[in-house]
Amino acid sequence: MILEGRGLIKRFPWGRTFFGPRRWVHAVSDVTLGVRLAETLAVVGESGSGKTTTGRLLAGLEAPTAGEVWFAGAPVATLRGDAWRRYRLGVQVVFQDSQASLNPRRTVEQVLRTALAARASAGAGAGGAARGDSAAVRRLLTEVGLEPPEIFLRRFPHQLSGGQRQRVNIARALAVDPEVIVADEPISALDLSVRAQILLLLQRVQRQRQLALVFISHDLAVVRAVAHRVAVMYLGRIVEEGPSEAVFRRPGHPYTAALLSATPVPDPRAARARRRILLPGDPPSPLAPPEGCPFHPRCPMVQEICRRTFPPLVDLGGGQRALCHFAGEAAWTS
Repeated sequence: MILEGRGLIKRFPWGRTFFGPRRWVHAVSDVTLGVRLAETLAVVGESGSGKTTTGRLLAGLEAPTAGEVWFAGAPVATLRGDAWRRYRLGVQVVFQDSQASLNPRRTVEQVLRTALAARASAGAGAGGAARGDSAAVRRLLTEVGLEPPEIFLRRFPHQLSGGQRQRVNIARALAVDPEVIVADEPISALDLSVRAQILLLLQRVQRQRQLALVFISHDLAVVRAVAHRVAVMYLGRIVEEGPSEAVFRRPGHPYTAALLSATPVPDPRAARARRRILLPGDPPSPLAPPEGCPFHPRCPMVQEICRRTFPPLVDLGGGQRALCHFAGEAAWTS
């Protein structure tokens, strides 16, 4: 694994008294996952499931309350000097909001020159690319499909479309020659036609550069097309993880099955024949997670043991695991 999270926990204070926080928001609870070079790991779930916080923990944008992030076989907390700089450059983020993630006062050329200069200052660049010259900037723009590059060099973010801004964000991430890209909902704010182009771009640069990609999304149709492995999150926990095809073909957790049943399919006959799983209510508050299984207040297959006992992580074979007392039962996989 090039990047791992081991037992990650993240809590945020909510409200304060004289003695400290009144309560804690349990954003991420005991999350363990990792990604290999040239692999795409998709992290999926509803809004508020903790997937974005998990991505920020892996990228070093948030410090975990407990647990460790490992990069290239070493815990990040112990990295110093060149090893620390390699981690900071080696894990890059492409954010959902392409406008907010670019400096509105800097041109495209200035944005990319700054990234190239950061690579050079770490001693990892060479030649013109290390100095952040115009030729290196042009090569990056060509790589992400902004051609001819001369048109875009002097443009500011507000002069670009949403898809063009996201391409600039990807170019900025590639400028430092990363090993991992954490893509947090990179296409959710784009038009449908542009989404496909950005997905193809991410797949192409991943294949050419042998990057590891952590792809955070709520769109299961997209995830199925791009991911090698899938981690499904609910209320800050990974409730199912495994190879993409195995999870989509036979989900081991009822929450995964419910998400899949809500995904549109292009064939009307198949859509009518498919059994829809409707979940009652809303997810519980992360301020007060329920006892027992975190999914039991909404689970259509809930039993008394689910309300009392936290479920085990059941190995379903082939690298697929589910956090459920009744993982893999045919009642929700058919």
